Amino acid sequence: MISFRLPGGVGLEEVPAVGSGRRVAGAIVNLRTSTATSDVATLAGWAVARGFELEGLALSRPSLEDVYLDLVGQAVDAADDRDASRAGAMP
Repeated sequence: MISFRLPGGVGLEEVPAVGSGRRVAGAIVNLRTSTATSDVATLAGWAVARGFELEGLALSRPSLEDVYLDLVGQAVDAADDRDASRAGAMP
């Protein structure tokens, strides 16, 4: 997980598209990544080029809550896909 405080006046849509599973809690951005070194380098380069400081930049392992939310999200997505395919099927 990569986390950092979104710089003031910057929208999430301006942050480079790195990692996956973006979650925002207030001004804190959390990104899941399997390529931490590359993604941190991309974020740091983006911030330096714009004169931003990524306050609270941290790299950590996902918590049990993060893992649970990912699993639940995947289960919900799969159920939605099954429902959508059933709705389109001919009786």
